[in-house]
Amino acid sequence: MKKILSFATAALCLAGCQTINVLTQTDAGGQAVSYGPGAELPQRIHPNDATISLYQDKRLAFIEERRRQGRLYTVLPKGNATAFSFASDPESKALARELSEGYILSYLFFEDGIVKYNGKAKDGRFNQNVNDEILFYTHSTGKSITSYLIGHAICEGYIGSIDEPIDWPMMSKTLYQGQPLRDLLNMRAGDKHTIDNDRSHFVMGSATHHRDMGLDTIADLLEGTKKRT
Repeated sequence: MKKILSFATAALCLAGCQTINVLTQTDAGGQAVSYGPGAELPQRIHPNDATISLYQDKRLAFIEERRRQGRLYTVLPKGNATAFSFASDPESKALARELSEGYILSYLFFEDGIVKYNGKAKDGRFNQNVNDEILFYTHSTGKSITSYLIGHAICEGYIGSIDEPIDWPMMSKTLYQGQPLRDLLNMRAGDKHTIDNDRSHFVMGSATHHRDMGLDTIADLLEGTKKRT
């Protein structure tokens, strides 16, 4: 792969089993359905391929808009990456069916230093063919990337341990100050009350999506908050 920009993942039992119940698409082969101006599909629908294509196009358009606005931070390859070792893809009926009928665009399974599965939706299924350059939203995969980076930071001495207390001046007046890093990693920071119950992407009742705010703005909104158990 030339670049690792983001990952699309699925909770599949691919390595140890060969059966999976792929949810049947609503109106398979039908026209695309839009559920509003946003780029996120609702959670409880079974979109057809045309709808999946529409929303992937929306996400790519959103990314390009952020690029034009100068609000996209791009990390360029340093040039010292180690090449992946690939196993010859073992047959996986579960993966083949998910990539032909399901809701993921690609799947990588990395174990013991080897990419054991490297699957993608077949060319022609969506408006844009899936390849090594296409951009995906990372969603919660970012949590794994954060954990990976923290592990390296501890090994290299930048962080003492996962029990080291948070001491970040920007967040010094918020509930995060003094909490052990372990609690943030395990999502035990006691900050659930700072999120709008009806709109999980909005902090402290703000009318602005958290993606459209800087961390300094979020710190101001959280000023004076206390951890709740």
